[in-house]
Amino acid sequence: MRTLLISDLHADPSAFDRVLRQTEHARDTIVSLGDLVGYGGEPEEVVQMLRQLNPYVTLKGNHEEMVVRVASGNPPELDTKTLQMVERQVATLSQQNLDFLAGLPEKHLTTGWGAVHGTPRNPLWEYLLSVPVARANYSLMERRLYLVGHTHIPSAFIFDQTHERWHSLAFRSPQATLQLESDQATFFNPGSVSQSRDGLDTISYAILDEEAAAIEVFRCAR
Repeated sequence: MRTLLISDLHADPSAFDRVLRQTEHARDTIVSLGDLVGYGGEPEEVVQMLRQLNPYVTLKGNHEEMVVRVASGNPPELDTKTLQMVERQVATLSQQNLDFLAGLPEKHLTTGWGAVHGTPRNPLWEYLLSVPVARANYSLMERRLYLVGHTHIPSAFIFDQTHERWHSLAFRSPQATLQLESDQATFFNPGSVSQSRDGLDTISYAILDEEAAAIEVFRCAR
């Protein structure tokens, strides 16, 4: 089973379409780690594109939460600029897709991995950007592999259980492979389809091959 891992599409259908074309023959299913909406101008199209693909898992991100709460008349505390952005997103989404976003789960567990948008202790809002944050979430890992998004940076935070030490990896090359070892606990982030935040203007995504116990990470030009 080869699973396409995507996150933070942010209403960008052209970037999403490029990922789909590049992985057409390399994926068996799809896991979306949150933030289909937000920032970009075409949230309805992106949500429809993903739903038509019948993904294995679609998680709620913080932007889905903001959109749903604004649409329901219970907005979170947001600055004026962010609130206006969310209101524009709400105005372009059909009621059917607003209902779909409202029903998305914040967490998913399989026998082999867990997944959240942010972190296990704060699934929607916490950024996993450092070893201290990974260490703080380690006791909440219900599986040896946890998939996360939110940061827009393709990366991994790995705990070597044999030697009891953490290390981090940043994936900046066009293609890289992360081997998943049995004596390690791993937080993995495929980065963002829509907008990277590590200084490289690229689309990023990953393919999880559970049989090979490996994740291939890809970065391509927009």
